Amino acid sequence: MKLLTLTTLREWFIFSSVFLGILVIGIVLRFILIRMLERSLQRNGSELKNVFLELLKIPSLFWIFILAAHVGTSIVDLPAKLDTRIDRLLLSLFIISLTFAGAEAVSVAFRHYSKSVLTPATIPVVGLTRTFAKFVTFLVGGLILLDALGINITPLLTTLGIGGLAVALALQDTLANFFAGVHIILSKQIRVGNRIKLGSGEEGHVMDIGWRSTSVRDPSNYLIIIPNSKLSQNTVFNYNMPEPTVNIVVPVNISYGNDPERAERVLKEELRNIVEELPGFVKEFEPVVRLDQFSDTGLRFLVVLQVQNYDAQFGIWGELNKRIFKRLHREGIEIPSTVPQPQPAENATSRN
Repeated sequence: MKLLTLTTLREWFIFSSVFLGILVIGIVLRFILIRMLERSLQRNGSELKNVFLELLKIPSLFWIFILAAHVGTSIVDLPAKLDTRIDRLLLSLFIISLTFAGAEAVSVAFRHYSKSVLTPATIPVVGLTRTFAKFVTFLVGGLILLDALGINITPLLTTLGIGGLAVALALQDTLANFFAGVHIILSKQIRVGNRIKLGSGEEGHVMDIGWRSTSVRDPSNYLIIIPNSKLSQNTVFNYNMPEPTVNIVVPVNISYGNDPERAERVLKEELRNIVEELPGFVKEFEPVVRLDQFSDTGLRFLVVLQVQNYDAQFGIWGELNKRIFKRLHREGIEIPSTVPQPQPAENATSRN
């Protein structure tokens, strides 16, 4: 009975020599190539290219091993059935390693995209999109692997379709949150970093939009976890849309004995000084002063200023009110003892 030729001394020697030779040559070439790429990236590379190079270091070792094993087994005389199984095994290992490397590369690319090239016109890159991209990569890799193993995936897809209906009925809430998250991202009306307030009272900055929930950090630095379905069905105030600039309105009351035209002129002059000297204001916005109404306490003026974003107003309210009060006092413009409270940005009467 004929023994497997691989078990003979000659076949073992040929296989070992070819395998070790290709392995050593591949590792040396890999080392040289990586060194050349590292030096090139140091001169004119980007952070993303460096990350991709780091991601390829470990998978490339597997690919060299698979290549050496494939060439070694193809040279020796193996039975057809055994040779086919080894080829399928090596191809499967290659597809699996390539899939994992590709999924990690997609995740890194999306993270880099969210930090460097994200603009208001693009889809925000958050946890949901990264997870979905990795899922698609693994799904494609899995289908390619099944096809390489000679498995007919048509019955599998049919079975998954029937089973998917049962799963969908059992996971209605989870799927509702998932598709609500997709809708939130594609609508581009809420993005990571936006300051939002829900009609139910929750308020803060959007930290992430995941496949099930959205994370919001409130002003007290607590993390609020809001299900995507609740967020999509709620009334949401987005203080960064359609643009980040916000108009703030300050009511200023003066007594009836003052000249309204002189008071308006003094207020405009002081507001221009405030805009130029204090940070947070939009310098190009011309302050607005208008006589709003005749109140029980005197003449009510509304002062309109524009700040760079919603959060910028909190650091300027105190200094703004002090500057207005001191200027009116210095000019001898009398302020009644009872005055209305200033309006925060969310209740402002106008906004650009």
